[in-house]
Amino acid sequence: MAVQVSDIPRVVDFYTNTLGFKISDSYWAGAKDNTIAVFLHCGLGEHWTDHHTIALIAAQDNRTRFDHSAFEVLDLDDLMQGNAFLARQGHQHSWGVGRHIQGSQIFDYWRDPFGNKIEHWTDGDMVNDASPLTHVELNPGELAQWGPALSPSFFD
Repeated sequence: MAVQVSDIPRVVDFYTNTLGFKISDSYWAGAKDNTIAVFLHCGLGEHWTDHHTIALIAAQDNRTRFDHSAFEVLDLDDLMQGNAFLARQGHQHSWGVGRHIQGSQIFDYWRDPFGNKIEHWTDGDMVNDASPLTHVELNPGELAQWGPALSPSFFD
């Protein structure tokens, strides 16, 4: 799941210090201290877990809201079968198929009947609390290792 938030430092503090999540990776823009996205995994010590359970994204309009939900599928074949099924049903494709850089998931985004983004993904990184984290500058053209270009409408 990804949520757009109005105050990233405050929300990250809540998830890490109150709920025990750990930061996996983050993005900054303009200056390194301007964090605009954070991926958080369940803090399970040395035990391996998904790269992120929740992603927090700075809301450009300061309005906290749902961004998208994400559902893990079995493998690439399952993801591609889902892609073909949703296309045959006439649903609106949003972005993909591609592979994210942060977390390495193979992804495919669609819109539900209400316009919400839904992500199907597979083959993501596993991390633990000792995994190195990155804090890199966001370049929207570099959100995927491979895949189609990102349309500006993806952020609607």
